[in-house]
Amino acid sequence: SSLATTAAGAGPAARGGAYRTYVGYVGAGLFALSILVFVGAQLIRIFSDIWISRWATRQYPGRSEQWYTLVYLAYVVCFFLGVVTRSLLFFSLGQRAAEQAHGRAFAALLRAPMAYFITTPVGGLLAFFAK
Repeated sequence: SSLATTAAGAGPAARGGAYRTYVGYVGAGLFALSILVFVGAQLIRIFSDIWISRWATRQYPGRSEQWYTLVYLAYVVCFFLGVVTRSLLFFSLGQRAAEQAHGRAFAALLRAPMAYFITTPVGGLLAFFAK
């Protein structure tokens, strides 16, 4: 099997195991945490929309405009922090998975028999590891 065939889709992604492989690289706990952070940020966004509808209909009589504004501001700040946390977490998990995938591919290349290097063009190997 040549590197070009593997890169073209004969690897784990073609068999439906790409997500399993990704979770294996980053760890199930961190992957679950990233999903929870994503869901949490989206829930805050949804609740802020619900808050706007309550604000527009003045569902809490006797409350000032400033009170409605401060509650909405709290939702916005929480959503902003959730989005920043989500972005940093996804970036770090993606970086971690990429480093592990690259390391494993390189380790497999170092253990390849000499016949592999004779039949596989060096340019293909360089292009694969340069991505």
